[in-house]
Amino acid sequence: MDLLIVFSSESRSASEPELVTRFFENGLEIFHLRKPGAAAAQLNKYLKAIPDQFHNRIVIHSHFQLGSEFGLKGIHTNADSGVSASFHSTSEIENCPYPFSHIFLSPVFDSISKPGYTSRFDLAKLAVFLNNRKTKNNSAPKIIALGGISASNILEIKKYGFDGAAVLGSIWESKDPLGSFLEIQGFCRKRRRTLHSF
Repeated sequence: MDLLIVFSSESRSASEPELVTRFFENGLEIFHLRKPGAAAAQLNKYLKAIPDQFHNRIVIHSHFQLGSEFGLKGIHTNADSGVSASFHSTSEIENCPYPFSHIFLSPVFDSISKPGYTSRFDLAKLAVFLNNRKTKNNSAPKIIALGGISASNILEIKKYGFDGAAVLGSIWESKDPLGSFLEIQGFCRKRRRTLHSF
């Protein structure tokens, strides 16, 4: 697995920034801060609770002025000012004019955090699309699988042609978020070691 991304939970928890800090300390490269309905002051407090050294690994989904204020990695928006965007079909990706760093495609599997939010992708056809796209354009944005990703299926993501995976429900619905993160990350690292051994 080339890239593992963690999304914040949608709920509000005083302990979450501390857990996110632990994720960073254990190698998390990118964290997406998405708190629908949260006020700027709440996100400001959240970011202040995370050590400055990790701010450049955080992408924010709202109150974009905090991006420059805290020196974040960037903002998430489907406009040309964003570093990432979210799509729900391959046609949306094909018609996207902006040079994002990474693009989320969801839900690849049935969502863990949103009951009833089920995948409508034909994974065999999706694999053809993703691999053809890489053949045509090696500089295209990384396409990240989102939706229903867990330790039990994360290794499937690479075979379909995704550049990485994003996790949400499998972390925050767990009784042990840090343990769940480390388990998933362990699968990804094992995959990297296997690839580099040949």
